[in-house]
Amino acid sequence: MIRKLPASVSIATALWLAAATAQATDASAQAQMDTYVQQYQNQEFAPAYEGFKSLADQGHVEAQYFLGVYFMYGGGDEPPRPDLSRKWFKQALDGWTTAAQGGDPVAMVEIANMYNTGLGVDRDPAAALVWARKAAELDHPEAWATLGDMYLAGDGVKKDMRTAADWYQKASDSGNEHGDMALRWMRRQHPEVFDASGAQMSSDS
Repeated sequence: MIRKLPASVSIATALWLAAATAQATDASAQAQMDTYVQQYQNQEFAPAYEGFKSLADQGHVEAQYFLGVYFMYGGGDEPPRPDLSRKWFKQALDGWTTAAQGGDPVAMVEIANMYNTGLGVDRDPAAALVWARKAAELDHPEAWATLGDMYLAGDGVKKDMRTAADWYQKASDSGNEHGDMALRWMRRQHPEVFDASGAQMSSDS
């Protein structure tokens, strides 16, 4: 049986990859996670599950998060298991919260993404904004791009495309791929935000 992955799973994967590639604290575990995420995306559910579970049992927070995703939607012939999904999402959130309280901006961005998407938690854009701003204050480029997303969509803030472009530009200038891709998209889809030279127009926000 081939199960089509819900769009939210692909979105969750993209968000995790963006934050995870910003700072890999354990190169070996990171390489393993990359493999398991790719297997999951390729619908190779059995080896992906075994890999996530092995790392999750060792306290790997990203693996715990992906087990939450796995059990939320099920894999292959496995039905969704909301009870296990909640369990693993809670462990991931608890782990990231502990790290964030210790000053880890990567964990702050992960928490912001969870609250902004509502994946694994009750959606709370205001809480997402708080965590994204905390990470941005620590000069974390992925947080700058995340704030761009929030201003672009009006999540937790008043929608403001010029402010979104400012954050994307800041992230892009630092070499952040998320910010760079978003800025390129804005130039194509919303050229009115930019002047004739291609620079974003000033914002009063």
